[in-house]
Amino acid sequence: MTSRFTLLVAGSAALLVVLFGLLLADVGKPFPGFFLTADYRIVPVDDAARAAGLGFGDRVVAVAERSPSRLQETLRVSTGAVRYTIDRAGRSFTVELGSRPFTAADVLRHFTGYFIVSAILLAVGGLVFAQNPLARPNQNFLLYMCLWAVGNAFTAEGTLGITKYASFVLGVVAVLLSVHGWVFFLTYPVNPVRQEWLDRHRVISRLYAAAAVGGTCATLTFVVCRAVSPDRLAAVYPYALGVLVFLALVSFPIKVVALLDTRRRAASPLVNQQTTVLLLGIALGLGLWLALMLLPLVQAYEPRVDPQVGSAFVLLYPLAIAYATVRYRLFDTTVVIRRSVVYTALAGMIAASYALAIAVANMVLVHADVSRSPWFSALFMFGVALAFQPLRGRVQRLVDRTFFRERQDYVRTLQALARSMTSILDLDELTRRLTTTIESVMHAQNLRLLVGPAPPALAAVVATAQGAVSRYQVAADPRFAERAGQLLGAYTALSAEVVVPLRFQDELRGMLVLGPKLSDAAYTAEDLALLETLADQAAVAVANAEAHRQVVDYARELERSLLIRTNLAKFVPDRVRQLIEASPEKPSLEKRETDVTVVFADISGYTKLSARLAPAELDAIVERYFGAFLDEIVKHGGDVNETAGDGLMVIFHEGDHPRAAVGAAHGIHRRAAELNAGLPSGIEPLRMHIGINTGPATLGATKIEGRAGTRWTYTASGLTTNVAARLAAAAQGGEIVVSHSTFARLGSAIPADDLGERELKNVDPSLRIARVSHWHPGCCLTLTTLFERMGSACARTGSTRRRR
Repeated sequence: MTSRFTLLVAGSAALLVVLFGLLLADVGKPFPGFFLTADYRIVPVDDAARAAGLGFGDRVVAVAERSPSRLQETLRVSTGAVRYTIDRAGRSFTVELGSRPFTAADVLRHFTGYFIVSAILLAVGGLVFAQNPLARPNQNFLLYMCLWAVGNAFTAEGTLGITKYASFVLGVVAVLLSVHGWVFFLTYPVNPVRQEWLDRHRVISRLYAAAAVGGTCATLTFVVCRAVSPDRLAAVYPYALGVLVFLALVSFPIKVVALLDTRRRAASPLVNQQTTVLLLGIALGLGLWLALMLLPLVQAYEPRVDPQVGSAFVLLYPLAIAYATVRYRLFDTTVVIRRSVVYTALAGMIAASYALAIAVANMVLVHADVSRSPWFSALFMFGVALAFQPLRGRVQRLVDRTFFRERQDYVRTLQALARSMTSILDLDELTRRLTTTIESVMHAQNLRLLVGPAPPALAAVVATAQGAVSRYQVAADPRFAERAGQLLGAYTALSAEVVVPLRFQDELRGMLVLGPKLSDAAYTAEDLALLETLADQAAVAVANAEAHRQVVDYARELERSLLIRTNLAKFVPDRVRQLIEASPEKPSLEKRETDVTVVFADISGYTKLSARLAPAELDAIVERYFGAFLDEIVKHGGDVNETAGDGLMVIFHEGDHPRAAVGAAHGIHRRAAELNAGLPSGIEPLRMHIGINTGPATLGATKIEGRAGTRWTYTASGLTTNVAARLAAAAQGGEIVVSHSTFARLGSAIPADDLGERELKNVDPSLRIARVSHWHPGCCLTLTTLFERMGSACARTGSTRRRR
């Protein structure tokens, strides 16, 4: 919404700039020394025109026996004086008058004032809108000022300009300006009863629709008449002016009656003050604009002053509206007294300094009267301008120290508190220091710092107001008119007199709630300003304290999570950990059939060893060996699925997993031999018997449910796993026994011994297996060759059996 109104201001400013540029484009055109309105009435501006007998309001009947609409054409081709036929109150006469070029000085002299006033109108509208862009009165005021700014300049150019560019849109602007003025005063100050009536009968929308239709018709009439017959436009123009003046005149009673009705219904001191200011603005600003600018421009009577002065008087009107719109704070007489003392002292010091400077200069320059020199005055005023602001600050501090010491002390205390709060990270300490300080300096009761969202009953106040809001403002501010009763009830429930929102980065962090003062005195505008300054720092401090608390809580939770993860990692397979880390929200643990190589490794003679060693000593040995084996397994990409006393189950399922499994098995034997060398005397070396099988297996999570609850385990199940376990049982200490499905996948030179076809427990039919030993390059008998021979032997055996 703010961007839309920004575009409105930018568009209005662009129209003014374009119109002023068009006026400058007229520079150089022939100018007869007077302006001519659309109905050919004269506004003399040059002495030559007045000396020729031309007067204000005279009507041009002909220009060199031609239509007045061809004035510019006639002046361009004329080489001397031009004969004008003039009608004055029914009496006709002729004058001869030369022309001169229209200059930039003419533009500055006769039109600049209108544009300066229009620029000020736009600035006032923008400043009021910036006070509260969401408030409907502020939005309506900005639109009102944009229409006024355009209408003010366009009226002047459309009436007096040489080309009258603005006459095409003047009808629309004038009608919309009048109608929007009625709407503004019908809706502000807020009058709930009248607003309900306006909404029920759709009065506002109908007024705008009528204005759009009427303005469009006026513009089309101007365009058609000017294109078809300019002389016809001269006949229509007086009626258009009559409508314009009528709308301006009828605006007076509409606005005054609306304000008096609002004053009667509200019965509020603030509303009374607002309506009084608005009535004065209408009487002075709008009245003087109408009397000194509009009526003279439409030839109602000859102006006594330049119409640009009347245009300047209109500024009283928007300034009164702006004052009534933005002034909701309490009037502090102490502030008035302080400022009066300060500026009186400043005026005395400036006057004394001026007299002293003149005296010193006259003493130095004996023969010069410095007091009469404009250069001295200009130089002195320049010095005053440079020194005024620093001097005012010093005088202000001196006055405060001398006459208002208590107020100055409490201001300093609050400022010191505001500076120190940003370093406080403990929310409880922040609350204690904030409430204690404010209670001591402002003597406020029931002071509380509420952290978090606003109570629902006060949400409207916090959402609407950017700064501190007192109970008095809630009752008087039109923004709260619809919910005033509810909001005042919420203030009463909280024992609140002032509510100050704490905002940080446009986010509400909490509220500072102050009860009435112990002295029952009202909170002044300066009190509220100080509280807002303090609230800005408090919001930052609250945000820092909450962030610090969150960081501490997060650090504790993170530390706890890391401890849990470290301990759980000891019991969770690496593959499960990787799957969970890859997708913590939904790890892929469902069962799926996968091609795997399963390795079973058992300690040979574990039962005998456990009978000879103490459990702690046995566990230490097993942990040392298994820790070394784990390094080999991880290095080759295996995942320890489970351990059971003296055994390990390892799964390989990525890449060339059969070769990786055999490599890990050789590594286990190698590390076992290294560790055996360091065993104490009397303990037999530990030897591993390992079985390896490759094939499909169901890999994933298995759920086990029972009365005690549900447990999950991640493993590979199926015949492939069972065969690997049986192969490990068939192996002797220090051996690696592999199945046919494993060796077929290796494809590299590995020494092996054919163990023939074996019957394995609970495995049907019997399987051909081989024993893999350590290998080195150049070995003659490879695992591949071995199993080729085993395959041929199987074929011969089958053929022999068939012959039998």
